[in-house]
Amino acid sequence: MKYITKDILDVDDFLNLEKIKKPHDNHIHVKTVYNFKNELKISYINYIFFAKKYRLKDLPVNSRIKIADKKSFIEHYENPKKFSDFIDKFRHDNRSGFCYMCGALSAGTLDHLLPKDEYPDFSFFSKNLIPSCECNQNKKKNISSGLNPHFYQECDNELYYLDININGITNNQISYTFEIKVKKIFSNNFNELIEYHLNNHILKFSDIENYMKNQCGRILNNPIQALSIRKKITKSQLIEKVEDLYFIAKNEAGSPNRWDAVLYRGLLKRSVISYIFNEIHKQYP
Repeated sequence: MKYITKDILDVDDFLNLEKIKKPHDNHIHVKTVYNFKNELKISYINYIFFAKKYRLKDLPVNSRIKIADKKSFIEHYENPKKFSDFIDKFRHDNRSGFCYMCGALSAGTLDHLLPKDEYPDFSFFSKNLIPSCECNQNKKKNISSGLNPHFYQECDNELYYLDININGITNNQISYTFEIKVKKIFSNNFNELIEYHLNNHILKFSDIENYMKNQCGRILNNPIQALSIRKKITKSQLIEKVEDLYFIAKNEAGSPNRWDAVLYRGLLKRSVISYIFNEIHKQYP
């Protein structure tokens, strides 16, 4: 997760609606949007209200717009005209190495937090568009979370952490368990929101558990190769090296919530870093 600031997207959706003029050609979708301008304003106001109250997943469907001709609203999103041309720019500028929805290492598209098939009135509402990976497509029509990074500056904090526990070594293979947990440092309402987001979006629709399992296994079974250790180091130097890897991952994404950043933070747990150091010490006594 990452807070979407005005530096990332600065759009006045209400002003954009005012710019829509009744078309003199056969652009049916523009005409439909024009006829529903006032309805759209009400929908946007409701969206903002529910989002700020941690209840976006409870936002009611605007049945009049859905019944009218939802295809027109979706077509308008897919064929943006002058007042909504920010969509193409936003999509182009945010093909980045970070998914704002789950923290994956890539975001190949601009997607809808609330599905456009169910909520066509928000198909081109800027606050409903999030740079994301396949996790958001995997949820299909499900409303998997009420956590919208357009509205919560808290998203720039460390929301989740990786709790790794070393159980021992069996047949020369490390036995370990891990769990992704919520870092409960906010109000109860926001803590509940990020907990819901973790369980109903990140763990359900992303590949984060397989990623963490593979990376933990790779590092714990062969830390010298995985961390590129080429000589004897002290435990302080090892901690500094892992911290450097964390800060690199964090700075690349502009967020501490990208998967690799969460992974490196997890390795800094005292028992885990001690295990890694002991394994390195066997090779470089």
